[in-house]
Amino acid sequence: MAKYLTTDTLIDSVKRRAMIPETQQTFQESDFLAFANEEMDLGCIPHVLSFHEEYFARTDLVDMVANVSRYQIPERAVGGKLRELAYQDSSGNIFEMSRIKVDDIPSYQNNVIQNSFTLFYVEGSEICLVPVTGIFLLENYDLLINFVPMKWLLRIKYLLLPISIQQLE
Repeated sequence: MAKYLTTDTLIDSVKRRAMIPETQQTFQESDFLAFANEEMDLGCIPHVLSFHEEYFARTDLVDMVANVSRYQIPERAVGGKLRELAYQDSSGNIFEMSRIKVDDIPSYQNNVIQNSFTLFYVEGSEICLVPVTGIFLLENYDLLINFVPMKWLLRIKYLLLPISIQQLE
């Protein structure tokens, strides 16, 4: 059974274990929470990842939109890094995508294959799909099989940055 702590009980526990007097003036409550967050970032998270590297892994499914070639990297991705990127067609088939360098974009600018988004690059905090020109085909309908619009998903896998401990006011 999981045990839940409030920030008040965490701070009280730290004060008891460190034998810090109640009347001390050195540390504020926010200092103890900053220490706890720092310990999680520098000690706990790397330790957990060393034994179970996929523990913080998360996969987001994002609807691909016609004529849109740039998608935001999730805010809570550790270091803004991606673990894996793929796209999923309306039949549920998953296609892995390969990352290219920004310098190599000119080599792929004429790579136009219908609904084939096999390449991407990262610019700032955005995922940029290559080729850009094939994206208009997402609006086509899958009329021969299901009589419904085709739905394409971008599968973004990343390590989730744990939230920090904050005191509620």
